[in-house]
Amino acid sequence: MSIYYMHPQHAIFFVPVFISGNFLTLFLVTSLWSKALKFMVGSMLWLTTWGIMSAVAHAGVMDA
Repeated sequence: MSIYYMHPQHAIFFVPVFISGNFLTLFLVTSLWSKALKFMVGSMLWLTTWGIMSAVAHAGVMDA
């Protein structure tokens, strides 16, 4: 197995962090850094909540 192999599940976490990190870096030198940080944290929170709710809904449907 190559050391560069990334499991598809890891991409779910890598892509939002990579995009939000670049987004924050872009606005770090301006007065918009606080809004960029709030957007980054909010997006990660939303994505985490979405994943948890999706897993709960899936488990509920499969048990029914």
